[in-house]
Amino acid sequence: MTQAYDGFVAKFGPVNLTPNRRAILDDPFHDLVLALEDFDPESETAKKTEFFSERTIVVRDEPTPRNPIDALLASIDRYAKVNPAAMAGWLRQSWSEIRQELRGHVYDDPVSGVPELAEVYCSGNLREKLVVAQEASRKDSRYQENVEALQVALGAFKQRDKISVSLGAPWVDPAYYAQFLKDVIYTSSSAAIGFSVTRDPLTSRWRIKLDRSLTEPPSYSTEHWKARDLVESIM
Repeated sequence: MTQAYDGFVAKFGPVNLTPNRRAILDDPFHDLVLALEDFDPESETAKKTEFFSERTIVVRDEPTPRNPIDALLASIDRYAKVNPAAMAGWLRQSWSEIRQELRGHVYDDPVSGVPELAEVYCSGNLREKLVVAQEASRKDSRYQENVEALQVALGAFKQRDKISVSLGAPWVDPAYYAQFLKDVIYTSSSAAIGFSVTRDPLTSRWRIKLDRSLTEPPSYSTEHWKARDLVESIM
């Protein structure tokens, strides 16, 4: 890494120089690259950070939880999921005993059989999950708690006029945003225009691409801002 960094700096200057920063801003990991040096913006000089000379990743101590809740938190912190084997090892108890004490905090997925954190299980497509849980509960009563938790999370159904969506909500299919542009903004020639609306899952950035021959609608654009750019900035 030292050779690669030295070679780059010799040719282009410090990584944090404005032209170099701009070149990597679209990379979701650009902050890690910029952190390789301590940069002085006044003198435009940089020094290598400890990444080049010291160990920066320290081995973490094994968790020592005292109860199932602590073990659950340690599992989420260490593995980003419920890890029955690790939790049983930490507490020196069987998973069935631990699972019993975690009712309401953990739910077993009827499809995969994998235990999931309540916040994870009771999110996403709740209606679909509820149908699956109800079917599973008819065969195995232990899934009745899943049904009850999903019903509480789902709540009462809302009418269409009671639902509002913010432009750029990540759960909306990009195709609907493209349709919005066609039906509301670029209405005059939308039938012949190719639209592309995409979202980068790593950076959460939205990108709108339109046919270059498109005439900007005066009602939704200014001298300096195209309608597409305005929508993109809101998203």
